[in-house]
Amino acid sequence: MSIGTWQPPAADAPAVDALSASALARLVAVAVAAPEGDPAQHLPELAALAGCARDQGPGSPFDWGGASGSLSTDVLIALIRLIARAEMMLGDWKAGDRSPAIALAAELKRRGAYPSDLTPWLRAHSDNRFLPHGNLMRRL
Repeated sequence: MSIGTWQPPAADAPAVDALSASALARLVAVAVAAPEGDPAQHLPELAALAGCARDQGPGSPFDWGGASGSLSTDVLIALIRLIARAEMMLGDWKAGDRSPAIALAAELKRRGAYPSDLTPWLRAHSDNRFLPHGNLMRRL
């Protein structure tokens, strides 16, 4: 791991107002490039995409469950790891039970492709108690 400097995004950086195809493509590119989900090299890019950091459910502009169906299993796993690590490194990414990683994990489970080593990895790399299953109280 190298240590560099981080510059916050410019004040005139465009706000992310939806989980658009371009925003999702940018996140996928970072997730695939980040080893073990380590976003250290991509903090400015992730800070600029912090508007995408909360899943707002079906029909919303930030429907991660709807966006996840078209992604490969490997990309879903890479995104889950990236999001978990981003929540730890960037305050704007803290999402609790609205974390996009929950919707992505649900898609993996729906496919029967949820890896057995992912939950222990999440426990070791995240303090979000809702990962990967979400808020069980909402299911009542």
